[in-house]
Amino acid sequence: MIRILPEEVANKIAAGEVVERPASVVKELVENSLDAGASEIEILIKHGGLSLIRVSDNGSGMAPEDARLSVVRYATSKIKSVEDIFKINTFGFRGEALPSIAAVSRFRLITRAKGKPAGIEIEIEGGKIIAEKQAGTREGTVIEIKDLFFNTPARRKFLKTERTEMSNIAEAITMMAMAHPSVRFILSNDDETVLDVAKTKNLRERVRELYDGEYESRLIDISGDLPGVRISGLVGKPELAQSHRRDQIFFVNNRPIKSPALGFALAQAFRGLVMDGRHPVGIVFLDVNPDLVDVNVHPTKREVRLSSERAIQSFMIETIRRHVLGKDLFPEMPVKPGTVDRDSWSAKEQQQERFCAEDGRKIAQNLFGAEIANNLGVDVADGPRFTDHGSQFDIGSVRLLGQMHASFLVGEYAEGLVIIDQHAAHERVQFEAVLNSFEKEHVESQGLLMPVVMKLTAQEEILLKDSLELLKQVGFVIESFGPKTYAIQSVPLFVDQADVESFLKSYLERREHLPDLSVSGERQEEIAALIACKSRSVKAKDRMTHEAMNALVQLLQKTKSPFSCPHGRPTILKITLSDFEKHFKRK
Repeated sequence: MIRILPEEVANKIAAGEVVERPASVVKELVENSLDAGASEIEILIKHGGLSLIRVSDNGSGMAPEDARLSVVRYATSKIKSVEDIFKINTFGFRGEALPSIAAVSRFRLITRAKGKPAGIEIEIEGGKIIAEKQAGTREGTVIEIKDLFFNTPARRKFLKTERTEMSNIAEAITMMAMAHPSVRFILSNDDETVLDVAKTKNLRERVRELYDGEYESRLIDISGDLPGVRISGLVGKPELAQSHRRDQIFFVNNRPIKSPALGFALAQAFRGLVMDGRHPVGIVFLDVNPDLVDVNVHPTKREVRLSSERAIQSFMIETIRRHVLGKDLFPEMPVKPGTVDRDSWSAKEQQQERFCAEDGRKIAQNLFGAEIANNLGVDVADGPRFTDHGSQFDIGSVRLLGQMHASFLVGEYAEGLVIIDQHAAHERVQFEAVLNSFEKEHVESQGLLMPVVMKLTAQEEILLKDSLELLKQVGFVIESFGPKTYAIQSVPLFVDQADVESFLKSYLERREHLPDLSVSGERQEEIAALIACKSRSVKAKDRMTHEAMNALVQLLQKTKSPFSCPHGRPTILKITLSDFEKHFKRK
């Protein structure tokens, strides 16, 4: 038999969708305060929110008649028609939050509208109004939630410890504090202040207050505009990358959301700058025309649907890379101003510097191949200098001292030492040279005297067929040679002929685990990174002459992103003189 559920049961079911845990209650109440224009919001929590949640604000408040309607399901001031659902510019709009919360708690609402002589107080228990009276209170709204889930004990059993629930509440408030730097947030737990952030002018100041100055100093501002879409926020330098994604925070129209699509875009923006298995840090805001976003996807409103999602992803990747690649990506260390006093160098040192500058191109071509130098489009005899990329660090003032453990190049500059990973540096040089040749559509290839015949599995054959056109563009000629068998006729000059089958097998394995690389440019980068790794690059334990070291550094300084190898490992480390002085107790 089909029957209509009693209102009390229906309310509890609806509450289960909206009110998952104490943090979701806090989120809904604080969003109402923000919609009311509050500039100061105070949140008091006891026992992880189970015994008390109290949110008070100095917003516009409500008149008595509106206060009564606010606790009635589907009563809202935010929308009037179906069309309005697709033009949402407020946090709340369904008219579900307050009645859902009131259905599973002992609820008290105290509010007074601006300019009104008195307010109203309404008490509800388990969804039923038990008292209503006039109240003398300040302008704004206070909502108290006591004994959350008292009438749904099964729900309480699924909650975590008080400490965990309080942590979730603190995270929710932190998210909203980031999105609203002009609002003061005060969060207390069991009469102890957990968070008190004053009003600030912008996101960077708010992040500095929520975290610390050292963390904030390693964040890079991003911004960009498209018709109907604006992106802004802060992303971390590669050194901040984490083993988890908790520090990837996304907002759409100031609403914190979970978005695998935006997470993928952030990861792609840092492709080649962050090591595999590490995840970049970002606080990214998308301001999107309400017509292009649907927030009516889930009761918690943590998921949204974006129109033209792929275009927004591409725009986000381009915007982030444009800002990140123009920055000094060294691991942050204190730097004091100063210059290298070249006049104090010996005559031999000055002569050696001139020799490296004059013969740098010849050395680079002999050691690293003419194609590498030519495809970087530079005259390496210009001398090493990173200032073309907006860096705050000028490697032109570095004097190479030598090689350490046949793996690292060591140089002196005014503020301390520079250490360069020779293998990572050469991988970066090879990667960009190969990529430049792809972009110029001028890839020199070499025919093989004896074709290399390669036997594939069914999965490998599918991946190869999907990649044949791209492989052709970058200099491979591969022809069918029977069932699941292919003959490699030509390869790019960059690829070692003796290792060509291993190279292609490695590429197909990478393609299997990176199926989302559907854009040609992204696939070219993947091939270029693999070539750089598999080519005859300088390895660890390779001893280098001083001329070779200088030539490598001169090539590295002309790359677009000299601070990491294609796989995200750092190429260069600075150690400041200040660090040495502290270590040796001179400070």
